[in-house]
Amino acid sequence: MSALFSIFGFLSVMLHGFDLVAQTVLLGSILFLLLLALPLAERLGDDSALVLSGTRRVIQIAALAGIVIVTAATAITPRLFARPS
Repeated sequence: MSALFSIFGFLSVMLHGFDLVAQTVLLGSILFLLLLALPLAERLGDDSALVLSGTRRVIQIAALAGIVIVTAATAITPRLFARPS
């Protein structure tokens, strides 16, 4: 039983790390879009559409990854602290 708690604890720590990575990529991509890509879109010309669509795709993937990770962490957490009946 102790090994099971150790596995869930390790998984919880790993999910938290992945959540931090997803949040960092999401925030960095949004800041890149707002502070660099949109203001410099006119200077990029035809390449601006490629940069903007790529950045939006990264934002969508990071947001979806964050949702999946938080859902998985939430599903695991109650089992760590639940008392057996």
